[in-house]
Amino acid sequence: MSLSRSSARRSLSAAIAVVATAAMVNGVHPPAAVAGTARPQIGPGLAAEAVAKRVMHGMSLDQKIAQLFVVSVWGKSANEVNPTNQTNYGVDTPAQVIQKYGVGGVIYFNNSGTDNVDDPAQVTALSNGLQRAAISSNTHIPLIVAIDQEGGNVSSLD
Repeated sequence: MSLSRSSARRSLSAAIAVVATAAMVNGVHPPAAVAGTARPQIGPGLAAEAVAKRVMHGMSLDQKIAQLFVVSVWGKSANEVNPTNQTNYGVDTPAQVIQKYGVGGVIYFNNSGTDNVDDPAQVTALSNGLQRAAISSNTHIPLIVAIDQEGGNVSSLD
């Protein structure tokens, strides 16, 4: 199936709007808002759309495309060196993967070799470290974080 250029743009715009809305909910705003520009006094839906457009306007096509990807990384902490990150991405740590590629999300696995999940404190520290890497990247957009736990052994994060 191939999309027309306008359909692809609409899909990309919708995806970026979701990301921008998530960023606003988490208190993260694009650089213009952080620099002191007054936020528009409009309803939340329109405010999210305005922020999304502003964020998208400042992004290259490569950055917009990268935001559509959710990747797996290897390691239990954002700064843990793992040779598989080097093999797959050309960098040493999960945080470096996020910063280099500016991806929109990361997925954790417990038993597939990535070995990202031990306990709630470890997952929290990993997630916070990766969010710091995403926020300090060129787009300033937080990550969507997912975890694969269906079938087989799972880790309870109670």
